[in-house]
Amino acid sequence: MKKSAFVLSCCALALSATSASAAGMYVSGKLGLSVPPTLTASGADYWGTWADDVSFDTGMAINGAFGYDFNGFRAEAELGYQQNNLDTDDWREADRFGYYRSGTLSYADGDMTATTFFANGYYDFKNNSPFVPYLGVGIGYANIELNDVKVDPWDVGYSNDDGVFAYQLMAGVSYAINKTVALDFSYRYVGAADPSFDDYGGTTDFEFASHNFLLGARMSF
Repeated sequence: MKKSAFVLSCCALALSATSASAAGMYVSGKLGLSVPPTLTASGADYWGTWADDVSFDTGMAINGAFGYDFNGFRAEAELGYQQNNLDTDDWREADRFGYYRSGTLSYADGDMTATTFFANGYYDFKNNSPFVPYLGVGIGYANIELNDVKVDPWDVGYSNDDGVFAYQLMAGVSYAINKTVALDFSYRYVGAADPSFDDYGGTTDFEFASHNFLLGARMSF
């Protein structure tokens, strides 16, 4: 008798938990880590051409979204922000006379930030448990900004920004706590068209990408 009551209680808990993802509006918030790969900055001016491999420290990422759950498919609008400090710069350049030089700048200061606006779509793989895996994709806009970037102690610091098309690919799993609240863990690859910066008489094209790992919650209403 006790065993049957226990089984029935577990089933009721699972059913009430999965109802947290029923159709309706929701808000969500996520906080986590952004891990950019090594990014390439390249450009040219009167004096020659250059291509630098730039690395960044692991930084912070935060996202907030408002969406609608169609009971299997979700659509949302999302605002995000991330910041990463500059770590090292492996530079290569060829001047206008054909001389080639390269090196590593271990001194580096400043940071890169990205403010993003995405329209996201998700597909939830619903089942009879509170754990719901999902896949998603987003397209939108990113404002990429370099702030007080220095590659030696005597630099005055370089700052600039550019707005570009952006996209993201997402995978994660949610866990329904009750009828309205679900915890959410996700990975996302964030990419963008190359932002372009005016740079001391020339133009620098700068790659942008990031691997983001986020933990948050989703509240339905």
